[in-house]
Amino acid sequence: DPSVHLQAFQTQVYISGGNDLLSCKLFLGTLRGGGGNLPLCSITSFVDLAAAFESQFAANKIKCLEVAYLFDIKQTKTKTLKQYLT
Repeated sequence: DPSVHLQAFQTQVYISGGNDLLSCKLFLGTLRGGGGNLPLCSITSFVDLAAAFESQFAANKIKCLEVAYLFDIKQTKTKTLKQYLT
């Protein structure tokens, strides 16, 4: 979850007395793979970096599901029980 990652990072940096500039530099070190590939001069503050990070990885956000969502799941007439359950 990108929000959890950001919150944990910010807490550690600010407890250590870090500032916005240091946060931007250190945050890139917490990313793996293509996470650090940002266009040059596209980030002007840690707020910008955090927003870009959350936007890029929004699909990874943990969704809190409720029991009510189960009522929307229905087996169609064209699917066998085995197909429906898989």
